[in-house]
Amino acid sequence: MNGKMYGLMLQSHALVTLDFVGPTVLLRHIIKDGSPFQLPCPLPLENSFYDKYLIKSSGELLFVFKIYSAPGNYTVAYFKVFRVNTSEIVCEEVKNLGDQLVFLNHHYGMTCSIQEPGIRRNSIYFAELFDRNLYVYNMENRSQSVKLPCPIAKRKARLSWVMPLLPSSI
Repeated sequence: MNGKMYGLMLQSHALVTLDFVGPTVLLRHIIKDGSPFQLPCPLPLENSFYDKYLIKSSGELLFVFKIYSAPGNYTVAYFKVFRVNTSEIVCEEVKNLGDQLVFLNHHYGMTCSIQEPGIRRNSIYFAELFDRNLYVYNMENRSQSVKLPCPIAKRKARLSWVMPLLPSSI
């Protein structure tokens, strides 16, 4: 098996690649100006309570922060999204996702492009651990709405996304 995958070092936010060469996996830091390239953090690390996701989106990498209102309070205050340019080794904040949607659960995320009516473009759909609701964050006006996708689900249900196997990835 040969290929490359991007990863994120949890504490330092250093961007790395995992290169798969036959049975060997090589971990390499992406270097910029002689040092490991660190992805931005929108808040001081010591004062923040957030989850972070590194997601492939239309051939690009997105670095998404789900920022909570306070430590111990799992109410989402807002999101910050950065586009990672791995060729030029730079990040830029994303204010508008266009027709892209981001889907997040407690452990991972994915994106898709949408043209269907009734689906909110420029939005982040997310689920919380042990919560049966589906939340929608509008990137344009930073508002949130709540959906109950399955009213008969148990109160402590885990909501997860099904990851499709697309023909281009077979």
